[in-house]
Amino acid sequence: MARRRPCRRSSKNAGTNRAGLFLRSSLGLGGRESIPLREELALARSYLEVEQVRFGARLEFSEDIQESCQDCAVPVLLLQPLVENAVKHGIAGLVEGGAIRLSVERLGASVRVAVENGFDPDAPPPNRLGMGLPHVRRRLELRYGDAASLEAGGRDGVYRVELRFPCESPIASSSRA
Repeated sequence: MARRRPCRRSSKNAGTNRAGLFLRSSLGLGGRESIPLREELALARSYLEVEQVRFGARLEFSEDIQESCQDCAVPVLLLQPLVENAVKHGIAGLVEGGAIRLSVERLGASVRVAVENGFDPDAPPPNRLGMGLPHVRRRLELRYGDAASLEAGGRDGVYRVELRFPCESPIASSSRA
């Protein structure tokens, strides 16, 4: 089910509270290697709520999350770098702002996650390349080997990052060494 999350007009206190909640949630992960996708999605939403305070009406967020994916185990903070990049390299460069769309679906024994955002294809490239995508790619390789993939690219003013990886139960993944 797709849900659109419009911007909320918020005070500075609300922004500070949201930032604190995101930070506490992130730090609360401790040494956990993986978490259920539902928790990872909640962290991504929390991050985007902080950014909505910053960007106001310039940032919209929608999601389409298939319920059958919610309990699949994923590496901790797998999605946060993707939504951060969507804001930093996409929405922030658009005068009028734009939308970030997050979709998650089950494809047999695998999960497909896609993050899409508007971007300015005519903007000069950043002075230095970030580490978000390479880190996510490496974490997928270490965890799932050839069973996972990451594809990224822009077309027609929309940048899309797509991850595919096996759906593991949280119990099975917590027993991994």
